[in-house]
Amino acid sequence: MKAVKNMNSNIDNSADKLLKKAIRAITPDSPGEGFVLALMQKVHQTELQPARKAEPLISWKGWIFIGLISAVMFSMVIFTDASGFRFDMIRDYYHNFAANYLSIFLSRFFVAGMVILALLFIVQVRLVTWRYDRMQNSGHES
Repeated sequence: MKAVKNMNSNIDNSADKLLKKAIRAITPDSPGEGFVLALMQKVHQTELQPARKAEPLISWKGWIFIGLISAVMFSMVIFTDASGFRFDMIRDYYHNFAANYLSIFLSRFFVAGMVILALLFIVQVRLVTWRYDRMQNSGHES
């Protein structure tokens, strides 16, 4: 039993010596002579370039167009009476669809509340982006 322990410790010692020798043989890579100068020039060039302002996915004209379409649709839902239209076939299909699949009643008060919620959400998004832009601009100046 004692011989097995000595043999294991001898193997461990020789493996340690071999590993230490291999590690000493490896030299760390060192950068070239002009590495720091080239790196600092690249950093200086990136600092000189003006930061591009993030462009929104939907422009302000697009938001106005979406808002107008939404306003027209919601005003048609709220302010028109279904009996005023003469599209009897479409109205019948709608009533059948609503009776079978949309068995909930949405009052005008609920719809108005949803419209107001959507408007407040849009205002909140604009305020958050405005605040974020102010924070980004104040961070670059200092």
